[in-house]
Amino acid sequence: MAAAGRIVAMNVILLFRQEVFVKGVLRNLGASGARVHVVTNVRAPAVRLSRFCHRYELIDLPGEPVYSFHFIEWMNRYTRAHGIELVVPADVESARLLSVNRFAMLSCESYPISRKDVLLTLDNKCRFAAFLDRHRIATPRTVVVESMADLDGAAMGEMTFPVIVKPPQGSGGAGAERQETPADLRAYLTSGAPLAALPVVVQEFIEGETVGINILAKDGEIVASTIMREPDPETLVFISDERIEALGRRVAAAARYTGFANIDLRVRAGDGEPFIIECNPRFGFRTWVSMLYGVNFVDIGMRVATGRPLPGAAPRRHGRYVHHRQCLKALLRPWRRAAAVSAESRRGLRLVLSDPLPLIHGLARRALSRLAARLGMARTEG
Repeated sequence: MAAAGRIVAMNVILLFRQEVFVKGVLRNLGASGARVHVVTNVRAPAVRLSRFCHRYELIDLPGEPVYSFHFIEWMNRYTRAHGIELVVPADVESARLLSVNRFAMLSCESYPISRKDVLLTLDNKCRFAAFLDRHRIATPRTVVVESMADLDGAAMGEMTFPVIVKPPQGSGGAGAERQETPADLRAYLTSGAPLAALPVVVQEFIEGETVGINILAKDGEIVASTIMREPDPETLVFISDERIEALGRRVAAAARYTGFANIDLRVRAGDGEPFIIECNPRFGFRTWVSMLYGVNFVDIGMRVATGRPLPGAAPRRHGRYVHHRQCLKALLRPWRRAAAVSAESRRGLRLVLSDPLPLIHGLARRALSRLAARLGMARTEG
């Protein structure tokens, strides 16, 4: 397994349209020694305040992932002026935009990414379900419901309840609803709820636990990977599992995938059999945590893109990572088993605290939101 390395003083553009995944990628880039030029079309003060942000450029990005002369002209002018060597997309939308336009970029390389159609296939749950079925890759029984008539079809007749209903787009479990019976499912789909709008993906619920495998691939071959259990929202447990690794290799090979992706699976209780449930072909909230266990996916991908030597293979490190909030609470209360907090969790906390301004900004914004909510309630009661 490839280990983290350090690329000293490489000038990199971090391109994004959604702020939510950016802070973790910045941590990866900062650990790599890169000089980061943030380029976006959204105002993201927390990102701008980061010590890992060397420059911040607010520009107009195309609304759709299409070839854009204006975007290419700006990128070529900026990359030449600032000696940019690489562009890293932080989200799917930026990756799709870059996949269409990268061949016209004259002065720099792109982080490894796949074609736009491949990204769409893996990101869209309807298309991904069909992809898994076509390639006979283990997944829970899945039906794409495009009309209410599909609920009476033969495929739904074979479905075992309970089921999970998901919209075609979304991540982090957004919009996923568990339905216990066919009647519950029909009632939900006719409820008028925004995320119940057809089409939806209906998938058998696998009793067990959710596990994720992070992969970095090049032309269908996995270059680096980590596997994480999530026993609770504040904890990640890094493990090895050959069956999960094998499913990750099959997805990468079947899609001829290039780039980073997170694949979510359900591991069935009893026999431990893994089933793929969805794929996110982009960095995630916790991608950066893998580097605490020896795998900096951003660094390794930059090396692949620029032809720099890969870091030598390192033994896979296992362990339990605790979110920095819980880690800090444990260290401030040593009588509550602070000694049980792993060295990797402590390193993660130090890394977060070493970049304090985004953290302070986030805390202040949450405090103001709570205050506004309380004032609103007070006015209502008054």
